[in-house]
Amino acid sequence: MGKKVNLPKGITWKEDRKKYMGRFMHHGEFYTLYDEDWRRLERRLNDLRREVKEGGYVKESTMTLEEWFKEYIR
Repeated sequence: MGKKVNLPKGITWKEDRKKYMGRFMHHGEFYTLYDEDWRRLERRLNDLRREVKEGGYVKESTMTLEEWFKEYIR
């Protein structure tokens, strides 16, 4: 990792992965990203935070089309 860096809030170094991990919680749900560069990770994490707060982020789902349709109709 080299010299000691004061990392921004929510970003830590994961020695086992040799990467930085960025994590935050929104409405009780965790969102996690990994990157080799903490500055790039900070930008990506801020973009994701904004997207989640604005409602534009959709988590992957295993919902079938039929299940989605039933949910949509309710």
